[in-house]
Amino acid sequence: MVRVRSRAKAAVALLSLCAAMLLGHGHAVAHELLKNTASMLKSGPKTIALSFQLDPSATLHRALKPEMPFDAFLARYADMPMAEFQVELTKAQTALARDIRINGPDGKKMALNSWKWQDAQTWKDMLRAQLLISLATPNELGHLQQTAASAQAISPRPISHVQVSLPRAMNPILVRSSPTDAFWLTDQIPQAIVTFE
Repeated sequence: MVRVRSRAKAAVALLSLCAAMLLGHGHAVAHELLKNTASMLKSGPKTIALSFQLDPSATLHRALKPEMPFDAFLARYADMPMAEFQVELTKAQTALARDIRINGPDGKKMALNSWKWQDAQTWKDMLRAQLLISLATPNELGHLQQTAASAQAISPRPISHVQVSLPRAMNPILVRSSPTDAFWLTDQIPQAIVTFE
C-alpha cells in the first residue's frame, strides 16, 4: 500500500514537472489566472493595430460551448481529432473576428483585415497541457501561455477616437490604448470610447 501511494505521488510529481516544463520560463502561474489582454494602437492616420493575448482554453470554451462544464469541454477538445479540432477552431476564430466592433469617428464599423492567428496545433497543444495540469493538480488553478492574435482596423477617414466592443468570449479583457492608458471590458461594461491624441 505504501508503494502504491509512493508511485501515485511520483506520478503526480512527474506530471507537475512536465506541466511546468510546458509552461516555459516566466509563465508558471499557480493560483493566478492569466487575464486576456488586447492593445489598440494607432499605427497610421486611418489605421489601428490590434493585438490580443488570450487564454486559449477559456476563450474557446466561451466561444464554442459555454453551456458545457469547463472540465468536460477541456477533456473533449484536448483529445479531439485534429481535423475536427481545426473545424471547431476556425468556427471560433470566425465568430471572434466577427464580434469585434470598432466604430470610427463617423459611427460606422471599421473594416478588420490582416488577421494572424496561431496555428491549430499550437492551440491544441495548449489545451492538452492545460488538461495535464488539471489532472495533476485538480484543486489548483494553473494556466499556460496565452495564444496570440493580431489584425488591423481601417477607417476611410482619419481617426481621432473610436468606440470599441469585443466578443463576450474574450471577457474580461484588459485593453491598452497607449503606453499609459488601459481599461477593462467585461460582460457588465461591454464597450468603451478610445481617444487618440
